[in-house]
Amino acid sequence: MDRIQFSPAPVKWSRFPAIYPVTLEGNGLVTLRPRPELDGNAIRVHEVPDEVTIPEGGLYKGFSLPIWSDPSDEELYFRQDVPLRWDGASNITVSVIAVLDTANTDKKFQLQLAWEHFAKNGVVPATANLVPIEKDTGTAAQYQSFICDFTIEYDIGEVGNEIKYGEVLTVRLRRVAASGDEIAGNVVIIDWYLHYRRDKLGAPI
Repeated sequence: MDRIQFSPAPVKWSRFPAIYPVTLEGNGLVTLRPRPELDGNAIRVHEVPDEVTIPEGGLYKGFSLPIWSDPSDEELYFRQDVPLRWDGASNITVSVIAVLDTANTDKKFQLQLAWEHFAKNGVVPATANLVPIEKDTGTAAQYQSFICDFTIEYDIGEVGNEIKYGEVLTVRLRRVAASGDEIAGNVVIIDWYLHYRRDKLGAPI
């Protein structure tokens, strides 16, 4: 028995396979949104980026990013084991919620994501893939938030070097100079998560 079967709604019966994981198809494909682990040790060692609360006296904490310059260490690092429930054949999205700490009108800011992956029994690469996103603020009040979605192309490398389940995926986030009309103030990163297309149930992670 290799499939779960459901009768038309309302569900009256089901059949479950004895061996997991269960593979999903068609409309059964859903999005998995795990939160990657933030490398807090790097922040403690370098004492940047600054952790701030927004609005002042409010409930949301985040990390304030000025424009990165070498060797400022004003950057955030994340890592995650690629989940076994990912379908292994679709791009991965990194979503970041960025908040302006200052009101801006028709200005721009740019974030740059660097990412790389390796197998746990393999060689750690010295390379990185860069993905920039530039946002136009429009008329933005103080503490306006923006969702920044970065696409990780799982098969960007040579054949055989695609991202695979169980590998370590590492991400670095920086704010870099915009193409022009730079914002006043800083960008505060308050949330982050990854999107994987899931095609399995019952996998260990």
